[in-house]
Amino acid sequence: MGELDAYCRFLIEQRVTPSLAILAARGEEVLIKRAYNQDDAIYDLASLTKPCLTAISLMLLTMDGLLDPDQFMADMMPGTHPELRLHHLAAHCAAMPDWYPYYLFPEPLGQQLETHLRAAFPSRQVIYSCPGYSLLKKIWEWVIAPTSIANWIQGRIFSPLGLKDTFLGGDPRYVGSTQVMPTEAGNVYELQLAIQRGFTDRFGSFNWYEPISPGVTHDLNARHQGGFGGNAGLFSTASELLVLMNQCDPDTTQLFKGREELCRWFWKNLTPWSPAHRTFGFKRNSSFSAAAGSALSRKAIGHHGFTGCSAWMEPKGGLRLIVLSNRIHPRVDESVNFNRIRRRLFRLMVKEIG
Repeated sequence: MGELDAYCRFLIEQRVTPSLAILAARGEEVLIKRAYNQDDAIYDLASLTKPCLTAISLMLLTMDGLLDPDQFMADMMPGTHPELRLHHLAAHCAAMPDWYPYYLFPEPLGQQLETHLRAAFPSRQVIYSCPGYSLLKKIWEWVIAPTSIANWIQGRIFSPLGLKDTFLGGDPRYVGSTQVMPTEAGNVYELQLAIQRGFTDRFGSFNWYEPISPGVTHDLNARHQGGFGGNAGLFSTASELLVLMNQCDPDTTQLFKGREELCRWFWKNLTPWSPAHRTFGFKRNSSFSAAAGSALSRKAIGHHGFTGCSAWMEPKGGLRLIVLSNRIHPRVDESVNFNRIRRRLFRLMVKEIG
């Protein structure tokens, strides 16, 4: 048994996570593909949704001439800060809150998001923001109306790429499926977060302990938007996530054929003044404490998901490293430093490739 395989089995045996899938590739060539617990398992990718679906989709709208990462938000919504651009939201430097329980308030979501947008401004501070990506989803909806986002995604991304086991949370074909790995047994973690942030007066009869069936999005804001919130709601396998990641590299993209220059937005450091280097959707490995660490170069880009997922890639058809897990099942164990675990997994994957 090799060192990588032994460590993966150790994580399962010690109940750090009930399941694990790892994949390493060079461009489209798969070098390592292993599953611990179940082959071809589907995972709730949580915040990997931001780069691997929302950012890609916004760039496709740019290719269509309907959006521009440099465009001012005031052109779409009068009253917005005159210097705020679309890429500020995508790179988490728009002074948006990091988290907000929209589902606890009676006002329509669109109204709440517009309030946050009018308060946003270009900031010299990176604040990782889930609401920022909920807002990007709302902008996306405005642009493609009356087409639904689900139909648009199927027609522009999932079908052209031949993705069979990639879907948006709540898809009735997958809810309750044994192929989908379960997440938290109720949103206890988010309940604790709401208490810490002072939202207890808004709880009312809200049921934080409602069971979450496999295939139902773990993130509550995304779930209350029909399963997809821009910030979360994408489900996939390791193999199909690789296909999505490859769309962001001009050397391997299919979706941006003929407009490969648009992929530069996924790699360009939009926050060079911050220790947290952000691109259009991704984090760069040049960031302080980036999880890819020494396994990849500083030019690598990637992202994580709260459920225990992570994916990183080198430019120019280089290495791709994917770790999928459901480490939050049946509960979130905050005593475990999963970022450290991911770093070790990435190092061992690179070591085995040689």
